[in-house]
Amino acid sequence: MNQERKRKEETLKKTANILLSVLLFCMVALTGLSIFVQEAVVDTEKYIKIIVDDEYMELTMADIHRSLEAECLYLSIPVEEIIKGVDRQTVRQMCEDNTRMALARIFKDVPVSFTHYPASKLMPVVSEYLQRYSQENGVVVEKSFETDVVQALNEAITRPVNFINQSLLPRLPSFSKAYKTASRLAEARAFLMIAVGGTTVLLLFINRKKFFDGIFYVMSAVWTGVIAVSVPIWVMAGSEIEQKIRLVKSPLRVMFVNMMGDILHNATGITIAVTAAATVFLILAVVLRLSALKREGEMQLEEELILP
Repeated sequence: MNQERKRKEETLKKTANILLSVLLFCMVALTGLSIFVQEAVVDTEKYIKIIVDDEYMELTMADIHRSLEAECLYLSIPVEEIIKGVDRQTVRQMCEDNTRMALARIFKDVPVSFTHYPASKLMPVVSEYLQRYSQENGVVVEKSFETDVVQALNEAITRPVNFINQSLLPRLPSFSKAYKTASRLAEARAFLMIAVGGTTVLLLFINRKKFFDGIFYVMSAVWTGVIAVSVPIWVMAGSEIEQKIRLVKSPLRVMFVNMMGDILHNATGITIAVTAAATVFLILAVVLRLSALKREGEMQLEEELILP
């Protein structure tokens, strides 16, 4: 009778250990995923400086120069005169605002507003050139013409900077629902951590008479959960997926490459460190459990020898 009861208790205990280990694995994987989502998706503001780097600016300034060349050719104005009014820092700020709006449109489905190069930057340059042209050629340049020229040149500068808004944003899919789901997952991180702690305590409590068994179950579940999150990240980082984006060399390509590269680089470093630590603790748990099983076997053998 006692043997039957003992077998039922052992079966129940093993079932509880398996269920709690699976639950702990899920909680660890979701916690890792929530941290990754928080860093990679929810906190988009940090990507503004990463995306608009020196390479992005060089390509954008080159696009602006080509756009101004075409407009100046039409207006019969030397582009060298107008390029003086293009302030690189202002263009950078426009690029950052433009990128911020693009991310907000993609992830939050918010309406966008176009940024325009300030006319005050161009007006002095255009006025100076037209006054000199008027004096040299003896013609009168009306103020309305000057305003039209500034507006045309302003558009020539604005178009390359706002290329995402003007040509792509209307056709880009909205991931607002996915973003909301990701935000909720990130917000649930504290709950998930509490769940991980609670499940760990339950496993250790169930195995309180065989403490090292409990440690083994906990570390096995934690290690498996860490691997479940880490391996896909390592595969994406190893395949250099951000370099395989089929776009010509442009500010748009730089945006995606920089953003994906930063996400995968940071995630790879963190997951390697966490996996290494989890592996060390798992090996330690295995060694301790084997030692405990060996001692238990020796004690059982001694009892059998003592009994008549």
